[in-house]
Amino acid sequence: MIQHFCLLFCDAYFRLMQSIDDLRHLEPQAEIKSAQSRLVADMVVESLAEEAHKLKLEETQQPFVYSITSLLARLRTNEEFSADKLIEALSQIRNGLILSLKDLKFVYIPPSHDQYFEQDQLFGEKVNSNFSSVRDEIRDAGNCLAADLGTAAVFHLMRVAEKGMKVVLKDRQIIVVQNKPTDLLDWKTIGDGMDQAIEAINNWPNSLGLVKTQALEFYGGVKSEFLGFKDAWRNHVMHDRKKYSFDEAKGILSHVERLMKLLAERMAEHSYTPLVWTEKEIK
Repeated sequence: MIQHFCLLFCDAYFRLMQSIDDLRHLEPQAEIKSAQSRLVADMVVESLAEEAHKLKLEETQQPFVYSITSLLARLRTNEEFSADKLIEALSQIRNGLILSLKDLKFVYIPPSHDQYFEQDQLFGEKVNSNFSSVRDEIRDAGNCLAADLGTAAVFHLMRVAEKGMKVVLKDRQIIVVQNKPTDLLDWKTIGDGMDQAIEAINNWPNSLGLVKTQALEFYGGVKSEFLGFKDAWRNHVMHDRKKYSFDEAKGILSHVERLMKLLAERMAEHSYTPLVWTEKEIK
């Protein structure tokens, strides 16, 4: 995701205009001292060069970018400038900047959406640590939500939920369901795998007591969450049956976050619970 903070750009542009204004108070043929040249280079032109690079203007506005880098080099090699010549060079950069900006498009993230933008740990540190393969999906879901792309956010969230459920099946050492390896399961077959896992827990001896009870509660709760995704959202978003608003997508994000935090309390992608729980698993 490309980010650009307008405040930094505005500050660089303000310094450019301030430098032009300061130079206009000098005699046109006044010689610019080397110390002042370096100050303009370091505080004005270099900042503009950095902003141009962030905006990737070298890809579309090569002559403008060249004018910045060329002036920066000339100032730093102590080329002699009179006030009017430096005003002319800076004014050309200002005009080129204005012409370049008219071809750019910026997306505004309102304050109400900003909490979801470019968040590396949107679901918290534990989910981020235990489910590293879905970090990008979670961040992309947040970015889509921040940009008010609700349906796209739900799409990414369903991928997160699907990955989480496949980890659950591996946790239960269910490698194949109906002749399909876990990584290739569709949502219906994942549900069948959960039935298989819960049936196995039901067959644990009743002497396990609270251990068995908590295991059934945990995996039964996971299955219920999963079926809710499948019936309420996943089938709709994947088959173009519905578009989602910001508020709807935000609610789904909260639901997926709850599921992933639930899973992260018990397991990780490469650290599973025992096939038959012991008292160590009681919480």
